[in-house]
Amino acid sequence: MISKIIHYEHYSSLHDIAPDYYSDAITRYFAREGKKIEISDSHLKGTLGVTLGGSLDGKPVFIKSHRPSAFHQYNLDKEFLFLHSIYGTSLFLRKIHLSIPGSQFSAIVMEELCGNVVFDSLEQDITTIETCLAGLEGASSRLEPHRKSIVQADYCFSFLFEKASFALKFLDSRGFINKKLKYRLEHAFVNHGYEALSEQYFCHGDLSSKNIMLLGTKPILVDWEDAMLGSKIFDICYWLTFMDQRKHYNSGYFREFAAKNGDVLFYMSVILLLKGYLSVLDGSVSHNSLSIQERIEELYDLI
Repeated sequence: MISKIIHYEHYSSLHDIAPDYYSDAITRYFAREGKKIEISDSHLKGTLGVTLGGSLDGKPVFIKSHRPSAFHQYNLDKEFLFLHSIYGTSLFLRKIHLSIPGSQFSAIVMEELCGNVVFDSLEQDITTIETCLAGLEGASSRLEPHRKSIVQADYCFSFLFEKASFALKFLDSRGFINKKLKYRLEHAFVNHGYEALSEQYFCHGDLSSKNIMLLGTKPILVDWEDAMLGSKIFDICYWLTFMDQRKHYNSGYFREFAAKNGDVLFYMSVILLLKGYLSVLDGSVSHNSLSIQERIEELYDLI
């Protein structure tokens, strides 16, 4: 989420490079190693920029590079750091350096994963997510030397909290939320904000069902460019804000989980507020099936 906010606030007008330039640079790189790579498809996609599929010496691979800025390169390098720290040699993974006229780029080359985890029930879903996040917790000692630089780059919940306070005023001034909801959110920020700023844990930062893929039968978390420091429950709260998870909101297990973790609805409201803000920045707000007001009010109806 953080990279999306920074991208749309500061880099949305950045001129993209055509995917063919990445394909040519990758082909040249592996040719120097005497390896054959075939690029079967490429897309300008997501906040980072470009994704490519193909095969390396006959083995399917997925390749990811970035838009032409130091900010986007930092995010890709951070993604590699987290993938390598968590999965080590269990996942074929390389970072390579590409030369495209005018700029130097990084790219991640990894084995193609075979599909996404199938989610069945909220209890099983959260158990699966917690299992994935246990790998992140297990890698914390390897990631610890990078804690300071991650915070200095604003990848922490305090940045999101500050942006949420700004988004609250922004959305109110443009009529996307009413005064009653604004006051309720301001009250929640006062009651929960200070405690929530204890940023102890490494988080994925953009956890969705599509980012949990399979290596054989082992779940693998991908797309780490938003990795950040925050609460231990932030990632589950983020996952719960997707439209597909709304079916769980009236379940007993959701209420039990929210009661056990008192900040769940606070984190979800912050995330939904920021998702609403992003939808205005990227122009998708008019396509939302529920308004920003309705999505956040739905949470308060659960209290």
